[in-house]
Amino acid sequence: MLSWSRPAECYDGTLNAVASRTSSPHTKPARPVATPADTVLTPGWRFLVGWTTAWAVVGVGVAVGISFGAGVEFGPVLRLSLLFAQVVGYSA
Repeated sequence: MLSWSRPAECYDGTLNAVASRTSSPHTKPARPVATPADTVLTPGWRFLVGWTTAWAVVGVGVAVGISFGAGVEFGPVLRLSLLFAQVVGYSA
């Protein structure tokens, strides 16, 4: 919800400032102030963190499969699998 710093009676139907006897001709109309509930970024960050976590789990799963299947060292395979999964996830 947008909040105004001036009372509603200072504005006409188009949100333009209405001149009154007490207002100065140099006074600019007030701008709406966004509250945290108005921002759209909050759900976006949740999605990004969830998407990243899901692809990290996929990368760990692939690394475990390669490590046990091929009998190679787990550390380097884990790092490459995580990086590859993140690239695939971000470009999906």
